[in-house]
Amino acid sequence: MELKQFISLPKNFSMDLISLILPQEVLDDFTLIRFEESSEQVDLYLDELNFLPEGNGLYISKGFTPYSIVQDYPLRGRAVYLHTCTA
Repeated sequence: MELKQFISLPKNFSMDLISLILPQEVLDDFTLIRFEESSEQVDLYLDELNFLPEGNGLYISKGFTPYSIVQDYPLRGRAVYLHTCTA
């Protein structure tokens, strides 16, 4: 079993590089909180933002969806997994 390298994001981390990997629609609704990498895979952990869409509708909170993992396209031969979570 290979050890994964956990990388915490520094406060001055630039999202420019991540915006080349993730579509803007994902970055509009989630923020990257950490990532892990190994020689076989990359794991990106995304936290769902808590905001209401603009409009005149009545919104009722039903909570966020549960934690999920989505496999994305490979990156330089490594599997990519997006972990969505809520605070």
